[in-house]
Amino acid sequence: MTDRKHQILSEAVNILVTQGHVGLTMRAVARASGLKLGALQYHYATRLELIQALAHWIAEQTAANFKAYQTQAHTDKRDLHAMVDFLIDDPLVQVFDVDELFHQLWAMALTEPVIRELLDEMYELYLTFIEERLREMGVKETRSDALVLLSILEGIPFFIGKGRRWHQHAASSVAAIHAFIDARYLNT
Repeated sequence: MTDRKHQILSEAVNILVTQGHVGLTMRAVARASGLKLGALQYHYATRLELIQALAHWIAEQTAANFKAYQTQAHTDKRDLHAMVDFLIDDPLVQVFDVDELFHQLWAMALTEPVIRELLDEMYELYLTFIEERLREMGVKETRSDALVLLSILEGIPFFIGKGRRWHQHAASSVAAIHAFIDARYLNT
């Protein structure tokens, strides 16, 4: 990816985070990127092309971060705690404002099939990994349990994420998630 395209996609993410998905227009991205609309359209002819490129870029970042985590993951049962911490303290925060970005992506997924596919693929990656951990631990209904765990984890940005009303309860909520894992899977 060229530096210019990287800049354009970075500005598109910034617009999503600061103005919401309704603010993600070609004109807004051009203005934020310091380009005329025609120059932006040289790189991304339509909003759909821009959204597709944005989804691809986010997917690449997500996959790279998750792959890095997988290569560092331990094989003991406490790995489930490490995975939870990884998903809560998502390294994408260094690339994107993850809490607000994902709120906007979830909203966009209602009308943009490419974003819905992005989220489905990302969650399938996480679900498969959680299921593998649970299977290693002898859990029989791995898909159901993985869906429950992922649902809990993905709800965090809405309730205790940065800037949310109950953010002051984030640490105790994460501790509660770990206690749930201990009680359900590790019997400690």
